[in-house]
Amino acid sequence: MRSKAIPITFLTVKFLTILNLSIFFAAQAYTQSSINFDTVFIGNDENEADTTGYGAVSYDYYIGKYEVTNSEYAAFLNAVAATDTYSLWHKSMSIEQTGLGGDYTYSVVDGKGEHPVVRVNFFDAARFANWLMNGQPTGSQDQTTTESGFYTFSGASTISSQGTRSANKIDDKNWVAIASEDEWYKAAYYDRALNSAAGGYYKYPTGSDTAPTKSAPTADPNSANYGGKQSFGATTVVGSYSGSSSPYGTFDQGGNVQEWTDSIVDESKRAVRGGGYNASKGRALLSTFRYPTNSDIKQLTIGFRISSLSTMSVGAMLSAESGSYGIGDSLLIKATWNDTVEVTGTPKLKLSNG
Repeated sequence: MRSKAIPITFLTVKFLTILNLSIFFAAQAYTQSSINFDTVFIGNDENEADTTGYGAVSYDYYIGKYEVTNSEYAAFLNAVAATDTYSLWHKSMSIEQTGLGGDYTYSVVDGKGEHPVVRVNFFDAARFANWLMNGQPTGSQDQTTTESGFYTFSGASTISSQGTRSANKIDDKNWVAIASEDEWYKAAYYDRALNSAAGGYYKYPTGSDTAPTKSAPTADPNSANYGGKQSFGATTVVGSYSGSSSPYGTFDQGGNVQEWTDSIVDESKRAVRGGGYNASKGRALLSTFRYPTNSDIKQLTIGFRISSLSTMSVGAMLSAESGSYGIGDSLLIKATWNDTVEVTGTPKLKLSNG
């Protein structure tokens, strides 16, 4: 059970008319390291694979709306890397390490907090997923934090077993993992509205069969961060191409950085997808492109996103009866939580009439 403090205050109003109150808000945890992820629900569990052979997923799941960011990864490091046993930090990240071994702390370089984390190998990403699955604990890198969960480690770069995805929990926990190649592919390219609502796949992860336009961040549709020095030439804040989501609502699955998936290519390689800012041509973003990549490599252009059985953001849906309320009237507001929580203190709500 996770305790959630709700920092909301009262505002007195003379008269309030409610036509329809139905608002979702995320509750911020009181622990410093806790992360609330923006996730996208991926349903349609009867979809067929694309002609490439990828994309069929037989269960509902959630996937990160964005790539994992430097701020999120720094929270992870501050929770488990005071002694960085398995070298989860890299000096070329946009994250600074200070202090001595056993007392390391981590901070994000100014302006880089919402950029995707890079210089992470597959094992770093897997340990991050384990940490999330274990409830974001604080402590050394061991079986309670990073070494077990969806991925069971038996050494720095040895995964002895990997969980099985389904509609069921694993060891009574909602599973959390690096997106599989099929999960990643479906979230990027599938659109249930295609083919007279029979479903189908686009060629690019921007809801298009035409290569996205290379550009700086923009709200224009079908645009992406790729093209290398001929275009923007660096990572951007996740979600900066606000008019270019996938049909499901994910961002940057084409461009910004390439992304690890946990699909095994051979003993030493996992599949990487998406094309990064350094990709010179749009074909790197195509559904037909995949990059078998050594699992231990830490590149400047590779990041990752998570998938999970349940939403990664704890929050509540607020609802109230329609009507007009004056001084002295009582208003019943119902909060329906999307996870088990223990609310600390007295919840207070701030109301505004405009």
